[in-house]
Amino acid sequence: MMRRWAILGAVSGGLAATLVHAPAAWLSAVVDGATDSWVQLLDPRGTVWKGDGHLRFGQGANDAEARVLPGRVSWLWGWDSGAVNLTLRAECCSQEGQHMRWAPGWGRLTLHLADGTSQWPAGLLAGFGAPWNTVQAEGELRVRTQGMSVEWSGARTRLQGQLQAEALAMASRLSTLRPVGSYQVTLSAPAPDLPPELQLRTLEGPLRLEGSGQWTGTVWRFRGEASADPPSEAVLDNLLNILGRRQGSRSLLTWG
Repeated sequence: MMRRWAILGAVSGGLAATLVHAPAAWLSAVVDGATDSWVQLLDPRGTVWKGDGHLRFGQGANDAEARVLPGRVSWLWGWDSGAVNLTLRAECCSQEGQHMRWAPGWGRLTLHLADGTSQWPAGLLAGFGAPWNTVQAEGELRVRTQGMSVEWSGARTRLQGQLQAEALAMASRLSTLRPVGSYQVTLSAPAPDLPPELQLRTLEGPLRLEGSGQWTGTVWRFRGEASADPPSEAVLDNLLNILGRRQGSRSLLTWG
């Protein structure tokens, strides 16, 4: 009997040690599989629980338009009162780090995002396919979160809080006009039981983007339009053709 318990203890200890020191490459495989290779973790170092690597965004391993985030991204997992904490830091874009809290519940999972601001190169959008790989956007993306949480319960997704993204001094290879403008996208969800709303507006520039949308619980429905100030219509014509369905001098933006 004592020998049996000794063997069981040795096996349990070995499994625990394996989990504690699980190599970061295991996390790389999980990220690749969970995103169908849209996001890949390259050159991982450390362990599953604490490490760093490079992030690649693209449509599969052979995507010529894929983008790699400048610098390394680090992660740190922790536990607190039955919840899982994750801190992500990107050398290029989020020095303070993005803090997340995953709280499981009865038949639901809630993700809480700590308030914060980060800045990202707009060129990363090309890795997410059409129309971004054609537009080849340049500029800076500034993202702010405030009181943001996402709850998954069965087939429903509920959001609460606000996320605001500003696309600043944007340019495109489809236009010689640089920049074409700066824009703001605001996601507002005042309460979990109210449908979140999305607002797009132009901060400045000759390319005008406006629109609004709403989350149905399963998909986003968005309607908007793109247009150009009269003096810039000719030079922005190619870009307007790519952004949406042309209707005269405007391009109609529709999702969902």
